[in-house]
Formats: sequence, structure tokens, C-alpha cells
Amino acid sequence: PHEIGGDDHSDGIIWKYKEVKLKRNAIAPASALPSHMVLDHVSGWLYVVDNGNKRILRVNTLSGEPGNDLVAPNETPQEYREMIKVKWETIDSGFTSLSGIDYFNGRLIVGNNATGDIRVYNTTTPKPTYLGSIAATDPGMVGIKIGPDSSIWYVNKTKNNITRLTPGAPQPPAAVSLTTPLNAANAVAIPTDLTWKQAASATSYHLQLDTANTFLKPLVDLADIAQLTSTVTVVQNSTTYYWRVSAKNSEGEGQWSPTWSFKTIGTMPAKPMLATPPDAATSVSVITTLTWSSLPKVTLYNLQLAKSANFATPIVDQDISTTQYSSTMLTESTQYYWRVRAENDGAIGDWSDAWTFTTEAQKSVKENALLDSKITIDEIYPNPSSINSTVNFTLSEPMSLRVSIVGGLGEEVKLLTDKFYESGKYSLMVNSSDLASGRYLYRFVSQDGELVKPFIIQK
Repeated sequence: PHEIGGDDHSDGIIWKYKEVKLKRNAIAPASALPSHMVLDHVSGWLYVVDNGNKRILRVNTLSGEPGNDLVAPNETPQEYREMIKVKWETIDSGFTSLSGIDYFNGRLIVGNNATGDIRVYNTTTPKPTYLGSIAATDPGMVGIKIGPDSSIWYVNKTKNNITRLTPGAPQPPAAVSLTTPLNAANAVAIPTDLTWKQAASATSYHLQLDTANTFLKPLVDLADIAQLTSTVTVVQNSTTYYWRVSAKNSEGEGQWSPTWSFKTIGTMPAKPMLATPPDAATSVSVITTLTWSSLPKVTLYNLQLAKSANFATPIVDQDISTTQYSSTMLTESTQYYWRVRAENDGAIGDWSDAWTFTTEAQKSVKENALLDSKITIDEIYPNPSSINSTVNFTLSEPMSLRVSIVGGLGEEVKLLTDKFYESGKYSLMVNSSDLASGRYLYRFVSQDGELVKPFIIQK
């Protein structure tokens, strides 16, 4: 008695399959994807998209046996009961956004809301087998239907439209694959050559480029490009651009490629001005700091330090983000050459003028024959050391002793001990994590004078 548009369900038959657990993929209606189903009336298989459980399944409605009778909440249908021991199985799984589903003549099709592609299954085998996908590349599709002429119709919720795919009929080209510059590339040359791959059946291409990935008012909007490349000249230095390409033929324009980006090369920076040590300086400490002028918009500086004016084998060739470099392990009485250049987003400037300096001569160690007979410095291990080292020494008689670490300018940088010792063997454990790399002295001071022993911190 249920006429079109009517509400009389008194002859309705409702079976509830409690053994088949379905799950919604979202609670909010705005974000939820409908889990469609379709019935093959000949075989009795009911095919279901179970979005919440990320799978496609089917239920044999001709299997099972009656269970408990149920009471309908609002009206009384002809039959309302549970069905138990029903046969059902998962066809495919691992999907997060399937939606529409339909069956026709031994073929099952399932739409992918995220990619816009259509999966096809053969249902004439004992268990449906995946045959492949139709690359509709139309994200947002939901409901899908196979027409009597084998055309595929689907609804796109995002675009608010309906599309028909006709087997064998000409179609717009598929989406284009971009090639160069690589996505998110840096220091791209100006002018910039953009390239992409040939799309099947394409006769021309449409290019858009902009500083925003929305392309509302693109800087470049070129249609009917015949080649697989285009050179853009409107780009500026140190700027990020977004671009995309679509393919066209007599049937229309295909989907846009994925949007890629690139950043252009920076403006060529000026030459830095060297500051300290002054050019031709002498008696420079073996622990010294090289400094130079700061330049605007510079991302890196490249420093070279060498023992020859041609810098053939530099002992330092390093990229630095600041305008100074602390040298360590320099050799006494040696002439060094150094220079700096700047880099701005891949644009490398010219070298500064090369400067030179000569390090100080090796300091003589003060001799003290009397104290040397009373204090024997047995071992400093390891030497050079990175953080921890041990100083072993022997006292031939009792004395008050002060032991410290002295820097390159003779200043005391770390006190190790200052107390009275009996005669005997002693060890001092030294933690130098708070000291920079360089050359230092252990200084032993008593009432008879002082002794020093050189050592190196190398981190």
C-alpha cells in the first residue's frame, strides 16, 4: 500500500543484522561521509561502504536464520526481526574516505571522496576482486550510479555538481604531472623555466603562477601553451611562488595539477669588509676571533682560512650565520690568510679582499730549578682533551700549593686547588666543559715560585 510519496509501511519487512557491525566515520553531519549500500537482487548480496571501519563489505541477504522478533518504535511493519548466523565478508579495507557505491552486471564500483577516483571490482568470482581504478580525479564525489548504457554518474558535494562518465567517449585530459623546479625548491634561477610531463590526449596546456596558492589574481595566467615548458620573467628575487598546470583538448580542460612552490635565488650580496685582526697584524694570539662587517639580507657567510695566499688547501672552509669566527689550534709564529664572502638565498657574492696576520711566537716556560726538584708533574691525560682530563703530580716535601689553569694572555681562567699538601702522589680531576678550545697552561705556585705545563683543549 506504500504509494509514491506515501507513509504507509504496514507491508514492510525489516531484518536487522546485529552480527554485522558498521561504524560512522564522524558524528557531525557536516563532516560525516555517507556509507552507501547497494543490493544485487539476483544473488542477494548487499554491498556496503563501512566508512567508520575503513572497509567495503557484503552481506548475503539470502543466508542466516530468523532470530528474535523486534518491536518497531513508531509503526508496525509486516515483519521486524533479527537475522542471525548470516554470511558476510570484507571485500577490501584500509580506506579513509570512500562514499558512493553501485552494482551493475557483475561489476561493483566505489567512489573515493578524497581522490575523486572510482574503484572497480569483479563480483563474478567467488570473492570480489579488484580490477583497477577509473582516474576521474575529482575529489569531493559522494553518491555514484551506473546507468543502463554503462555510463557512470556521480555527485560532487564539494563542487555542487553532477558528472557523467561515458565509456569509450572522449574525455578531457587527466591531471598534469609537474617536473621542474622540484616542489619547494630553493635558489631557483631568474628567469625561471617551468616544465611538466605530457598528458595523454592533451593538445595544449594552461599555466598559472602566483605568490599566493589561491590563484585568485594570478601573476601569470597563460592558456593554450603548446609546449611542455614555459619561461616566466615576472618573478622577483628571494620570493616564494606557487604554480599549477592543466591540460586541454577538444573535450575541455582537465583537472589542475597539484600545486607546487619554489623560492627564487636572492640578490647578489656585496663583498664583506674584514675587521679584526687588522690586515698584516703580528703577534696575534693563537686563540683569536676573526670578525667582519654585517650585510643586509644575508643568510650565510663563507669563511676561508689558509696558510697560503691562493687558498688552495684552506684549513678552515666553513659556512657561518654570524659575523665572527673563533679560531683555535693555530700554530705559533705562522702567517695566515683569510677572506669572507656572503650568500643570500643561494646567490653567492664575491670574496672580500684577503687579509693576513701572523701569530705570536711560542712563550718561553719559566724555569725554577728549586721548585722543579720539589714538584714533579707526572702526567696530563688525555692531552689534548675535550672535556675531562687528569693531572698527576708528586710532591717531595709538604707545601702549600695553588694549581690553576692559565689562558693565552696569562690570566687565570680556572682555579683547581689552593691548600696545604703532605708529600706524596696526587691526582686532580679537571672538567673543562666551560672552557673554549685552545692552548692553556697548568700553573703550580708555591712559596718557592711557579711551574707551568702546557696542554690543549680540543672540542
